[in-house]
Amino acid sequence: MKNIFSFDFFQRVGKTFMVVISLLPAAGLLLGIGTTLQSPYFIEYFPFLESGGWQTFGELMRGAGSVIFSNLGISYSPSELQEAGQAEKQLLVYRLLLGTLLCTRLSESW
Repeated sequence: MKNIFSFDFFQRVGKTFMVVISLLPAAGLLLGIGTTLQSPYFIEYFPFLESGGWQTFGELMRGAGSVIFSNLGISYSPSELQEAGQAEKQLLVYRLLLGTLLCTRLSESW
């Protein structure tokens, strides 16, 4: 068994987190813009946003951001499996479980 604390091991683990971390800014923007479009204080300054089309658009954006945040653990698993196809599969189950639990716990704390 190879030494699991080599640079290659940590590089593979870091690559699997890149997919999840790259989703966070997009989800934050969707959630923030969607919530702002539905805010009564924002609508007070821009009354044209009260129309049904803008409210539906804001609701869709807020919903898309919420879906990404609530499923961060699920988005971690495919990236881990992609890396495991190239790497050794010795710690695959442990890494999947750890990553899914970590992402799920972090998303619940928000």
